[in-house]
Amino acid sequence: MRKLRGFALRRLEEGQGPSYFLAQGKGEHTEESDIDICLVASYLPDDVFKRRHPAPSGYKLVSVMGFHPDEFLSMLSRGNPLILDIVKYGVVLHDDGFFEKAREVYLETVKKYGLKRDGRGWTWRRNDETRMNGSAGSPHP
Repeated sequence: MRKLRGFALRRLEEGQGPSYFLAQGKGEHTEESDIDICLVASYLPDDVFKRRHPAPSGYKLVSVMGFHPDEFLSMLSRGNPLILDIVKYGVVLHDDGFFEKAREVYLETVKKYGLKRDGRGWTWRRNDETRMNGSAGSPHP
């Protein structure tokens, strides 16, 4: 984690500082595990494909996913499983205050949809309150 923190701080010093820089981890890592880094920043490209892989990390087993702040919060509020996992399990490497807002949206979303995380993934309460886009089921489209 110290190496990743150094990587994050170098990005900040280069003027490429994110709003929110987080390494995802569930405590299930091995020596062969990769590390997923979530970068939330308004300066990222508009092109979604370029945002998801904004720059090589310089580390073989590190992948970087980028999101605009509003995009991240929108996906979180719709119950996107990847984004839920990032907020639930992530280790914050740098934060300018964004994580507090993300955590609030996470808690609201979990409560709204009755979301629970188990070994198979996220499950939700199925009823008329969770209907989205005219159909019951997953809280995200």
